[in-house]
Amino acid sequence: MKRTIIILLSLTLLISFALYSCQKGGDGNIKENSSADSDNGTADSLADDTSENGESPGDRNSIADNLPDIDYGGYTFNILTGNEQYYVDSLVASEQIGEVINDAVYIANKTVEDRFNINIKVTQTEGPFIYG
Repeated sequence: MKRTIIILLSLTLLISFALYSCQKGGDGNIKENSSADSDNGTADSLADDTSENGESPGDRNSIADNLPDIDYGGYTFNILTGNEQYYVDSLVASEQIGEVINDAVYIANKTVEDRFNINIKVTQTEGPFIYG
């Protein structure tokens, strides 16, 4: 009985997600990611689509993040992480090396450091990292 209820709830969730993903836009057409289908989402195609103020829709600076402009005066933010290199690699990158994830981490950290005048320092623990 309990198994049947779990299966029914799982199917209900699955169907609701499927229906939600196929919702129609305001003009009656099904929403799609047109940049991935029509021109493979290249940077050149995003640059061609400019809005009235000259910014492209793919420009991150055109989206407000609603964060205050604060200067932390060079404060060092310390992050404590586990003893496996994976934890450090997912939080900090010392330079851009052409690897997608590493470069994204580097750019994100550099952007935050520059914007808020901070330093990010990651420290590894020697013992096991316990989730809880």
